[in-house]
Amino acid sequence: MKVAIYSDIVCPWCYVGEHRFRRAVEATGVRVEVEFRPFQLNPDATTDPVPVMDYLRARFGPQADAAHDNVARMATREGLPFLAREQLVVSTFDAHRLLALALQSYGASVQAKLMRELFQAHFAGRANCADAETLVTLAQQAGMDSAPVRAMLRSDEGKQELQTDLAHAIGLGVHAVPTFVFADRFALQGAQPVETFARVLEQLAGESAGDGDGRTTAH
Repeated sequence: MKVAIYSDIVCPWCYVGEHRFRRAVEATGVRVEVEFRPFQLNPDATTDPVPVMDYLRARFGPQADAAHDNVARMATREGLPFLAREQLVVSTFDAHRLLALALQSYGASVQAKLMRELFQAHFAGRANCADAETLVTLAQQAGMDSAPVRAMLRSDEGKQELQTDLAHAIGLGVHAVPTFVFADRFALQGAQPVETFARVLEQLAGESAGDGDGRTTAH
């Protein structure tokens, strides 16, 4: 079963949602082919880091503190490392270009590893994920060669394609993330409970059981 996950690396709900989805895949054994698709929560962000609370308070007002602390507690309950109030808000454009390169050159499993490296660097490492050398390091940790990554980041490679993909997501009706699209026919939005993901996976796998048993281990 193909699953497209529209997400952004600075989205805490995407961080939690991807983790819960993986737990559901492991629990059910449903065979999935996951691709991460790009979405930018703040397309106007620059490569100059802004402390997360400065950004959130300017955008959402005083209630930003409680909302951010709530998702921090949720991430911690999931066992995810999360340095509350210490993230840096930057453009995620090059990170999405890197994720596209990972998928094209190495496949879905390396892209998934890279996504998790990016999530943890942002939410637990106070990393500037718009910095080229930071991205090179994270790519290496995910199993990618540094030379083509550096070459891509220094060039315009993938920029037009990414703009097209971002516009395509909006055209499909993706206006919030995470959004999980199952088999190109069923969409589920938000960091749903593990049980909800598991129920959807098992139902859709059952509907397509005639094509095979639909089960394997998770990536």
